[in-house]
Amino acid sequence: MPSFTELVRSKRIVGAGADGLVLFPRKGGGGGGHGGGHGGGSSSGSKASDSKSSSSSKTSGSTSSSSKPSTFSLSSNIGASGKSAAAYSSGGGKSFTLSSSSPFPGRQAGGGARSQVYGTWQYGSGYPYGSSGSYVDNRPFPYVFWPVPIAPHYYGSDTYAGYSGTVRPGGSVSTAIVTGNGFPNTTEIYRIIGDQMSVQAVLDALVTNCTVKNTTLQSFTPEVYAYPQPEQMIQWYRASTFGLGLDSYNNTAALPSNMPSSNETQPPTLSSATPLPSGLNMTFLTCINATIAASVPLVDPPSSKHLSSLAISGIVIGGIVGLVVVFVCIASCCKSCHLRPAACCRRRGSKNAKFVEEPMDTGAAREEKVPMMNGQNHTHEDEESNVSSAENLKGL
Repeated sequence: MPSFTELVRSKRIVGAGADGLVLFPRKGGGGGGHGGGHGGGSSSGSKASDSKSSSSSKTSGSTSSSSKPSTFSLSSNIGASGKSAAAYSSGGGKSFTLSSSSPFPGRQAGGGARSQVYGTWQYGSGYPYGSSGSYVDNRPFPYVFWPVPIAPHYYGSDTYAGYSGTVRPGGSVSTAIVTGNGFPNTTEIYRIIGDQMSVQAVLDALVTNCTVKNTTLQSFTPEVYAYPQPEQMIQWYRASTFGLGLDSYNNTAALPSNMPSSNETQPPTLSSATPLPSGLNMTFLTCINATIAASVPLVDPPSSKHLSSLAISGIVIGGIVGLVVVFVCIASCCKSCHLRPAACCRRRGSKNAKFVEEPMDTGAAREEKVPMMNGQNHTHEDEESNVSSAENLKGL
């Protein structure tokens, strides 16, 4: 059987697109997983569950919580103060530089979008930018989250091991068993791995979309042998910060013994992957893969700044007051022109017409002299015709 990556890229899995599987829309509010605590952030929403599943595989430690982390704030210790992550978020936005409060100050982070979330079976895949070389120890964090330290000395991932959940974005590295709960002929055991909050959010989505059994989250320490192992990983997501493993898979190309000796050395080719075990329920696997890609939490880009309602009210009131002031000024000018027509004419007349304002007529019969125009003296009774002539000259 071809490898999982080949099945995806060859579109032999139902619903596969050009760059991976189609993303499942969220079905309702999600199931209430019984999962991890709140390391690395705080979550919103809650729904308790007591269902558990067991496995004979070796795991180390367990944590539990009744909170459903569909949205959570990232710790201020990660150098990205004010950032939050959410399941089904579209991600994206502009990248930024991690502050001095991060263990990796100065590194570029953020900007990774949902459409870029797929990687391959190969560790270090799925980077939207900054993926030069084979190792991940000096790369940026396009999704803000850190790569999973899946095994000691594995592709430089030791750089991200040993940090507490208050420092690692999303909390401590955790895993969850993924098995079918009602899917016919489904006996295979999958595992998801990533930061604690992301694993819980994805598990909730899988319970809803793929009728996966609820389970407890397990803490993961690469120094202690625990599933999943690098050779069991069939798909990485979000720049190798989240992964899907299959207990019965043994991909020799991903063994630590086959990784490149240095960052400058090329890793094994994608086609060198061991085929997936036969007899897998591909409908179930398709659902798992697509749901992970659709729901794994991404950091939300900064929201566009909008004017507050108070500011909008101020603008409206200011506009009304301004209109009233303008109206009063116009009314005053009109009244002034009505009472003092000569002054108005002086402002409106031709440059060649020079009118002198005279005192208002007291009723006595007298001849008023007005300025000369074209060498003629005009009396008061000719004033109206002079004004008309001035207006005509102005328009020429």
